[in-house]
Formats: sequence, C-alpha cells, structure tokens
Amino acid sequence: MNPYLREFIEASKPEPVRPTRRPVVWRAMTDIERTACTALARVSFPPGTGAKRLARSLTAQAAQPAPEITDAQASALWSIVHRFRRQIPAEVVRSALESART
Repeated sequence: MNPYLREFIEASKPEPVRPTRRPVVWRAMTDIERTACTALARVSFPPGTGAKRLARSLTAQAAQPAPEITDAQASALWSIVHRFRRQIPAEVVRSALESART
C-alpha cells in the first residue's frame, strides 16, 4: 500500500471514545446497613462466589469506626440480604424490606 495513502487513512480514523464513568461517591453507612453487614458474617456462602467476597469486604468496612459505603455496594448488600434471608435474623431482613420500600 502506498505510504501516503496509509498515512491519510490513519489520520482520518476517529479517536476511540471511552465511556466516562460516574465518580464513586462514598457516604456514611446507616445503622441498618451496618447491622446487615455484621449479620452477613454468620452466613454460609457457596465457595468462590462474588457475594462471599463482597460480604467479607462489607463486614470489614462495618467494623471500622466510621464505616463508609457506596450506593452500588448498598444495592448489592440488600440483594445479598434478600438472597440469604433464611440465614439472617428476621429483624435484619424486616428492616431491610422497610428501608427498601422508602
């Protein structure tokens, strides 16, 4: 191929556009979320699942003096609580349902 033509073709290609991600916003963990995270410490998870890794991470975050959580983590927390609701105390599941309604 002609080098000038190759240069023209390369110059006319648009730059790839990378999607912009929303910035991660950390907020203080509520008492209900903190209780749910500590309740997940007693749950028996299938080995090698993402829910188990996230639950361990959230349990460690809840043990900190001023725990923080993102909205995506909070959403995943409530889906894990719902999925393993039979292994979690009923008060925690009930409060999770009430907070999801509001």
